Amino acid sequence: MIPADRVAPVLRALGIRGERITECGRGWDSRALEVDETWMVLVPREPGIARNHLKQARLLPWLAPRLPFAVPRPLLCGGLLVYRKLDGEPNTDWTGLPSALRALHGADLGHAARCCDTAPNLDSWLRYYRDRREDARRIADTLGALAGPLEEAFTAFFAGDWSSPAALVHGDLGREHVLAGNGGIRALIDFGDATIGDPVQDFIGPYLELGADRTADLIAEYGRPLPLERLAHYAWLGALEAVLYGLRTGDRHELADGLNGLAERLARL
Repeated sequence: MIPADRVAPVLRALGIRGERITECGRGWDSRALEVDETWMVLVPREPGIARNHLKQARLLPWLAPRLPFAVPRPLLCGGLLVYRKLDGEPNTDWTGLPSALRALHGADLGHAARCCDTAPNLDSWLRYYRDRREDARRIADTLGALAGPLEEAFTAFFAGDWSSPAALVHGDLGREHVLAGNGGIRALIDFGDATIGDPVQDFIGPYLELGADRTADLIAEYGRPLPLERLAHYAWLGALEAVLYGLRTGDRHELADGLNGLAERLARL
């Protein structure tokens, strides 16, 4: 059910009529509601997501005028994130992604880091994945035969070349978060995972859909050297995130999908 008791007071406070409210998406962090075909409202699914919404409310209004495409300009009201719906259709072939990411990754690192409450380098990024390694060790019984290969994969991941500079990254660029129109990218949405991190991770969407060769072409068009080989690691790391989420929330379907994806992606290393 739509949480009317939480949404209605916020809509009234913002002067939004709220005559038609439909749920149009449910991510790990938030439920997405479309209001009057004009507004989007993100409702946290867990108490800890409030910090995530605060980050977006700080980052995106600053970032919006600095990009050649649209991003949400959210208001944080009553614990909900509210912004005008952006035009565009889900990207079907990743056309325009390299130039869009070149602009996003070129945002002022110091200011973006302050908005995201993190350091302007890869320290926090790598610390996050070291924590995921400890999480994986704690669930070794659930991982079963995958525990050993996963430990080896973490070792290889951290042993890679980390000399590429950090950048502001979106962190969750599936095609549903890339809105296209007029032969290019019109908007990027859902910045819940935005942080200072490894810019190559923003190419994980095309990598999973189109493979390494086509992604290499996109990175060449991007115009800055990036470690393409690290995308294979971000692929299995994404599956591990699904495993951890499934265990934390009791979502058996997400857990099963995560374990299957983890086995498949580790086998490709």
